[in-house]
Amino acid sequence: MGFTSLIVIASIGMSACGGQSSGGERMSLTETPIAPDQNPSTPAPEPEPEPEPEPEPEPEPEPPLIITVEATHPNASDENNGVPEEEGGSGPFKTLQAGLDNLLPGGTLYVKAGVDANGERYRYQVDTADTTTTSQGFVLNTSGSDITPIHIEGIADNNGQAPLIDQGQTQSSETPLSGIVLNCVSHITIKNMEIRNVNDAGVTSSLSGCETSNITLENLVIHDVFGEEWVAGIRLAGVSHALVKGNTIYDIFQELPTTQSVLDAPNTVNETVTDITITDNTISNSTTGVYLNSARARALENITISENTFTDINVAVQASAGNDQAPPINSISVHHNLAENMDHFLHADQAPLIATFDNFRIFNNTVVKTNKPALEFRGVNAVSVYNNIFTELQDDVVVTRHSPNAEITEQFTRFDYNAYWQADSLAWTLDLGGSEQARVLTLETWAQTEHPELMSAVGTNSTVTAPGFENAEIRDYRLSVDSPLRGAGLNQVDLGAYSDNEAP
Repeated sequence: MGFTSLIVIASIGMSACGGQSSGGERMSLTETPIAPDQNPSTPAPEPEPEPEPEPEPEPEPEPPLIITVEATHPNASDENNGVPEEEGGSGPFKTLQAGLDNLLPGGTLYVKAGVDANGERYRYQVDTADTTTTSQGFVLNTSGSDITPIHIEGIADNNGQAPLIDQGQTQSSETPLSGIVLNCVSHITIKNMEIRNVNDAGVTSSLSGCETSNITLENLVIHDVFGEEWVAGIRLAGVSHALVKGNTIYDIFQELPTTQSVLDAPNTVNETVTDITITDNTISNSTTGVYLNSARARALENITISENTFTDINVAVQASAGNDQAPPINSISVHHNLAENMDHFLHADQAPLIATFDNFRIFNNTVVKTNKPALEFRGVNAVSVYNNIFTELQDDVVVTRHSPNAEITEQFTRFDYNAYWQADSLAWTLDLGGSEQARVLTLETWAQTEHPELMSAVGTNSTVTAPGFENAEIRDYRLSVDSPLRGAGLNQVDLGAYSDNEAP
């Protein structure tokens, strides 16, 4: 049957006008005549084809995880993607800030050393004339995570010189420029760089009280740091789970007469600062080597300070509450350190004494030439001092100061297995300024001393003898093969910083 155009406009059994046909039959349909140009046998025209779909745009390439800053490269530009051309990229970044801004979680930034157009060592420096840059220093704003940590690593030049950050600062400034600022970031490693001529700190966490954790700072050389207060080579404020290892830090200058530090934890805000290891660093020419300050923290605990060398400083390790709201500092281990030419080796003062510092372990250190008491405490409980060598002391071995809070007293759980030599003042002073004040002037008397601050016998295994260093004149304080201090410590370990055994 051919195709017809049929339009039905009436119900079955009814005509369009309600009448009947001449044959007397009802019309059930109204037929429309076929137009002259319509042939029933002609097929309908083919429908127009649908337009081809637009092709989907090519996806943007994933940003690279491994990027490079090389300011002296001829094609270096902050418009590049940070990948060297020989690796298929557009080239390295020119500025360190561009490299930091383009880091992704799980990424690595290589910072390359080089020489400038004058043949001088290239200095990475914040452009203070650029209003888009920060006045704080080079700032990292991107965090890593447990499974996607961020690594920033310096690559030395052919002469073995590490990349250099030099902000050109030679005194404190109203607009300070630090080296690297860790702005509320975590899971970051920075290594193999030199940082000099900066304000406040070579590397600093934010002081705003935000969470910062899992920070590793390794093999950095930091020196010539200038500021008014809280000046430090490395400043960790409210940082937990940190490793500070193998760094060389010296020439830290502070103008105000408050405590300066090389490594510290000031101004933490409602954070539990825990699990910090400071090891194998060389620290010199500063007021304080390691400064632990619990101001405004919920807790400061589990700190290990080991295998460091402190030279020509006022205090090697200082612990302080900082203000009347500060909690105690707990579980501090100070061991296997060499400290030479200082006022105090360790100074811990929990003033204004709202709580007691607790559990300080001081063992296997070599302390050479102190001008004031080697150890000074106030408000510290459960202190163990053993397996140390103290030589060339110009003042007492230890002084504990009277605590005005009667509920807080010092208590030594162990003070034994130590060696003393060439001491102008071989003395131990307890409860200075208090009703139980006592000053003991010989080791024999010290071994028999009974005092409320002494929880066990002291001094019975200590000795006054030449330590038998390899060569003290050239500062080689390792024990010679025939030293009487070999095996003389608790559990038969060697005394001093160079013992191969970690005492219990």
